[in-house]
Amino acid sequence: MGLAALAETLDDFPAVIVQGMSYEWEVTSGDYTLSEYTGKCAIKLKGSSAATVLTAVESNNIYTFTLTATQTAALSVGDYEWTEYIEYGSGETIERYTLDSGTAVVRIFLGTAGTVDSRTSYKVALDAIEAVLLGRASKDQESFSIAGRSLSRTPIPDLMSLQKYYAAKVRAEEESKAREQGYKVSGKILVEFKEPQ
Repeated sequence: MGLAALAETLDDFPAVIVQGMSYEWEVTSGDYTLSEYTGKCAIKLKGSSAATVLTAVESNNIYTFTLTATQTAALSVGDYEWTEYIEYGSGETIERYTLDSGTAVVRIFLGTAGTVDSRTSYKVALDAIEAVLLGRASKDQESFSIAGRSLSRTPIPDLMSLQKYYAAKVRAEEESKAREQGYKVSGKILVEFKEPQ
């Protein structure tokens, strides 16, 4: 039996995506005749401006989306937003309509050989910033870039502002994860910091 025969077609976008694994799911028409449109799905890490966009294959008014192992391996660990939509036309005359949207989480593949970094992108940034502030940064951490500037070239006051911003983001991630696991979270983030430009 080939691997294709073993693959399970899901009824919806996967709630949990494991790096290096493949996923396939179907979307039905609703009020639209899907053969007249192009079906797409945009996947974006929360807080990021870049998105992965998938194009569906249409058959009998059903869209089939595929997220390949190569694509999931390139996704960072963390919380994602996704939107399935259809579009028609091009340029200034293009029309888009949302089919569905939601959130998902990307996790590491436990079978990965060697040491696996399971930190989210916010936690990686925070650890690098704090290491530079403490004078204990590795070469990779010193060269870590935020808004096009390496941490080693960032003034201390700016580093302290970045530390507050990313600490708030990490705290929000931890609280969200605790809620998903059924824990009560009483803490509140009282200060909202703007994303660095």
